[in-house]
Amino acid sequence: MKVQLRTLKIDGNFHAWQIDFVAALTLKGLAEALDGPVDPNIERNANAYLLLAVDDTLKYIVAGAPSVRQGYHALRMTFMGQLAAQAANLRSQLNSIELSRDEPVAQYVTRAHKLSTDIAWAGGEVSPMDFTRTVLRGLPSDYNSIRDVLEGQGPQPVPDLIFRLSQVEQRIKDDTAKGTR
Repeated sequence: MKVQLRTLKIDGNFHAWQIDFVAALTLKGLAEALDGPVDPNIERNANAYLLLAVDDTLKYIVAGAPSVRQGYHALRMTFMGQLAAQAANLRSQLNSIELSRDEPVAQYVTRAHKLSTDIAWAGGEVSPMDFTRTVLRGLPSDYNSIRDVLEGQGPQPVPDLIFRLSQVEQRIKDDTAKGTR
């Protein structure tokens, strides 16, 4: 089976690369090399895969390591600071997210969900309850009644959140059109 490896670059997405790399080693029967001492043939082949999977600017990190496991760990450490900073920046963006004036609520929730997903890719975490609270906090006062209801119900799956908030959005539009708002 031919395996196409994504090349990790210094400004690349380590988490996405890591998933691909471990999958490639698994398909080739070499993943055990990441766990510790293995047969020299497995070590040699896994090391070759690791060297092929990194950009020239990163080869020095893994080439001098005594094992694939240690080279892989060195790569992780190289990217951890970068990923932590990226996750913190994304978290800040998520914490300050607000529904824009003419933005549909579905687009707003989707935008927040993308930030949440990006935080996870950078190694951070957003709990379902934190996500729900953050989305609700960014809504204007027209949504106060649904905000109270949803906060009392706990974490909301994204599709349910979009559905419930879209119903309120439609009511607000209808009331505005009637002149009752």
